[in-house]
Amino acid sequence: MEDSVEKIPIIIRKKFTMEQKVRILGELETGFITQLSLARKYGIAPITIYNWKKKMNSKAETEQEISLKKLKEELEKLELENKLLKKIVADKDITIEILQVANGVMKKKVALQQQKSQKTR
Repeated sequence: MEDSVEKIPIIIRKKFTMEQKVRILGELETGFITQLSLARKYGIAPITIYNWKKKMNSKAETEQEISLKKLKEELEKLELENKLLKKIVADKDITIEILQVANGVMKKKVALQQQKSQKTR
């Protein structure tokens, strides 16, 4: 009875490190080998290579999104700082103008006092 039972081969699942996956995908990107040939070379299913590419692209996109978000936050921070600095410069310009006007008034006042003091002598 045992002779009639068909033996099913045990499929051993291979584990590849991230470096190995990157190297294998690098081979594919050279264009010298097809995905099917590469899958045969490493004893894996072609869909596995497809899934690795998909995951790698997804990770790269996620990293880009995070980087873009950080850049946007930095831009907003710099725009806010720029706005504040423009306000400070505008305030300083107004202060300078006020002081110049006050200086002119004081010069006229001093000149008038000198004229009065010269007339009284």
